[in-house]
Amino acid sequence: MQVKKYNECLEFCAKWEKKLSADNYESMLTPLKAECYFYQKDYNNAEKYLSQYESILNENGCKLSGYYLGLYSTALYKLYRYIEADRTFDQFFRESLAEEGLQIDEVYMSVNNGYMGVKLYDYAYNSFFMGDEIKGMKLLYLSSLCGYKWASQDYSHLNKCATILMDVKRDIKYNVINQFVKYVDIYDFRYNYDPNSSANVAEDFWNCLLKENESYLQLQDKMTQEPKRKMLQKALYTLAKSKADIQYFLQEKCRPYQVGEIETSLVNQLVGGNKKALADFRIYPADNSNAFATPYGHIYLTSGIVLKYHFNNSLLIGICAHEMTHCLCQHSLVNLWKQYEKERRNRIIGGIAAGIYATTMAVSAGYGGSRGNYDSIFNDSLNLFTVISDASYYFQFKYSRLQEIESDLVAYRFCEALGIGGYAYIMALQLLDDNDMYMKADKSSNHPTLSYRISFLKWLYDREHRKK
Repeated sequence: MQVKKYNECLEFCAKWEKKLSADNYESMLTPLKAECYFYQKDYNNAEKYLSQYESILNENGCKLSGYYLGLYSTALYKLYRYIEADRTFDQFFRESLAEEGLQIDEVYMSVNNGYMGVKLYDYAYNSFFMGDEIKGMKLLYLSSLCGYKWASQDYSHLNKCATILMDVKRDIKYNVINQFVKYVDIYDFRYNYDPNSSANVAEDFWNCLLKENESYLQLQDKMTQEPKRKMLQKALYTLAKSKADIQYFLQEKCRPYQVGEIETSLVNQLVGGNKKALADFRIYPADNSNAFATPYGHIYLTSGIVLKYHFNNSLLIGICAHEMTHCLCQHSLVNLWKQYEKERRNRIIGGIAAGIYATTMAVSAGYGGSRGNYDSIFNDSLNLFTVISDASYYFQFKYSRLQEIESDLVAYRFCEALGIGGYAYIMALQLLDDNDMYMKADKSSNHPTLSYRISFLKWLYDREHRKK
């Protein structure tokens, strides 16, 4: 309904512009159009008309201030123009609070403290994404004092996070840094977008990754050989067998399912114009914070992780890129292949095959218990998505320590390529807990801890962005 009203308002403005050309009418309609686009979340056009309005005001000896300065600040933040947004946010708060005789530390005493809380929250994440955690935490705290619920939740979590406000040079040991250097040497992928190319940045990024990823290219070489090595053939068969079971239950038994605005937006950011790069992308209702990719081109998120990030696409896209890396680089197949090779050498009877079987049986039990009713699947204690996602991390969809590091590094670079900045992915990880489903691994695994992974990316950011 609201979208319709904004469209009607824009149509009204267009009609008046055809009839009137006087500057005073232009100055009246420009901020109105900016508001309409802003609340439609069309931040490009919102910024365009707010910038025009600012120019009109400057020509008349005035300046953008108050409400419209607040809109402009948020629009710049949403467009990842963090340096400009930082400046305009600062100006907005200084001017707004000065009218009430307050300083920034007293913002929660403002008569508009509810509105200020929302603006402070955006300002905090603008600071986080610039890599300024000290400023971000201060602003998040002030936002929480204004009563903004999301800020209170995030501040409470981050205040207990082991890596927040980390001093990289002090807190990371020399021998660990040497290991980090090796990770970069082996797994780093530095994407350079050609501005003359017509390709979408996201689509081009993934294409370039696969052209340069050594382990992926080696696997493709083995895949083209005839006959394939026995253990590789066995791994391919295992994945093919589980594919039908997983697809059947997720795609057929979980209908009806309506793809929402968040999913559409994330897919557009993640793969650009190449929709074929993903076989399926869905957000399923489940309380736990989880996301995982199958070897078949599916990426699934729980509503729990979306809520944990308060619907922030800039945080979610890094998680999706991490899973996309697992998927495209065929990490599951590589892991199965290595496991089967190890089993052959040690004459261990197929533990992985047993895992696949257990996954399928668990899914079947979950579906059977739900009596085939879509709603009851998510209302009953047997949650279909949870059954599959739990099993995935303990069986064929788990990844090695180095694959997790590689996927973190690629996700970080992907966020950089989109203009969001690598620190958005660092913040996404810092908002998780070690006991979140997303961080689960086999009890016997040597997976890197969440703190270790964050430390690696913070070290990388420090090396590339901090002044010497």
